[in-house]
Amino acid sequence: MDFNITAVSCLKFSTKKDSIFMKPTFGTYNRDHLVGIIFVILLIILQTIAMGIAIIFLNIGLLVGFLFWTIQSKRLSNPNIIAMYLITVGVQSLHFLEEYLSGFQTEFPQLFGYTWSDHQFVIFNLLWLGVLIFNGVGVYYGIRLSYLLVYFFVIVGGIANGVAHPLLSLMKGGYFPGLFTSPIVLFVGVVLLLKLSKNQHSSLDVS
Repeated sequence: MDFNITAVSCLKFSTKKDSIFMKPTFGTYNRDHLVGIIFVILLIILQTIAMGIAIIFLNIGLLVGFLFWTIQSKRLSNPNIIAMYLITVGVQSLHFLEEYLSGFQTEFPQLFGYTWSDHQFVIFNLLWLGVLIFNGVGVYYGIRLSYLLVYFFVIVGGIANGVAHPLLSLMKGGYFPGLFTSPIVLFVGVVLLLKLSKNQHSSLDVS
């Protein structure tokens, strides 16, 4: 009799424990949003100070990514997207290399009346790549805040990048730095977005 009571108690505790890790409380959900808002505002301020007005599209992407992130499921899970996420970061690294070697740091900000130095451009991109790689740890463990950067990365680093470079090349009437790798960036961005969408629907079904 005592054994049965103990077993039932352990089962209840285990179920309760699992629910804590799988689904955040309402307070945690609100706290995540508050941290996300502060994070986005700080990033917009810091990016603008560091890189000037030409960074406006990244700032818009942060806001759009935040909107996508806020409507995702509250349910925490361990989505099977980490491999695709890291592949997308790797492709973005190649895209950055093409941009740097072909002079994106000069041509793009010239559209806004100034240029970036090589050092400025390299440091900015390496910092972002480092953040995205480190963010993969949070993605792997299903930390909800990590998905804010994932959505931003998909929207700006993947889809917007992949569309913008061909358009800039058309406007220029020739090659614009970053054009060659932009279709690959677009492809992996779309694939990652589809995986995110699939994971979102799966989470809703389980909930």
